[in-house]
Amino acid sequence: MRVKLNIFEISNIIRVTDYGASCPLEVSIKDNSKFILKTKYNSVCGTGKSLFAELFSYLYLQELNFKDIPSISLLNIDDDFIKLADNKLKNGTQRDREALENIKNSKGLNLGISYIFNASKIYPKELTNKFKNYTCLYDGILMNSDREFKNPNILINDLKKIFLIDFGLAFDILKALDIILDDEINSNQYFDKNTFDKDYLLLDHLKYIKINKKKLEYKEILGIINTIPLEWLSLTSAQKQALGNMIYKRQGQKAVYSYENV
Repeated sequence: MRVKLNIFEISNIIRVTDYGASCPLEVSIKDNSKFILKTKYNSVCGTGKSLFAELFSYLYLQELNFKDIPSISLLNIDDDFIKLADNKLKNGTQRDREALENIKNSKGLNLGISYIFNASKIYPKELTNKFKNYTCLYDGILMNSDREFKNPNILINDLKKIFLIDFGLAFDILKALDIILDDEINSNQYFDKNTFDKDYLLLDHLKYIKINKKKLEYKEILGIINTIPLEWLSLTSAQKQALGNMIYKRQGQKAVYSYENV
């Protein structure tokens, strides 16, 4: 199994967003479809590890047929787009110039997240228990604790559709990826590790978690890993297998959500 992703050229920069330490941009493609562009290089992480974590997470949820996420594509940064960005951003704000620096260091494939129109933040009191459960369930598997009250990373549009977003700090703020890169043998420490922190938005719901038996097979997880551009994170065959096994083992593990261990 190999997941397919659309690849688009970027036609226009609409603006640099006012959120996100990595300075994501609102852009459009030839047919005027809008995306949030996240570059593989940014001044926070420096490398493509964050994009790897984010794309893996979205593809994992997509393969589970979880509907409450935006659609994703790959956006290509070429010389023409770099010239466009330079003309548009070089005399702008400090944030504009940071975004331009990221673009110049991100030639090639980058992540595009479909723009969610008329979106606003949504908070726990407005979420159903079912949605809270899915959020905790998948954040646990993906080792994502980047949801806080001031920034829940959950959006709702004017049609009342809810979206889980922003998995760039999954894999335990990328530390699990670092362990894979350093020595994949030690990655088994993450098979049942609880990576939630005390500021996690839905911490109180962990005690009520209902484990979903639905999960991906190991080969399906490897298929996702093999879909992600090598230029973001180059993994050996052994490292891919270790990462795939890590995610596979975390599925259905009650200890991952152990409220007392947070």
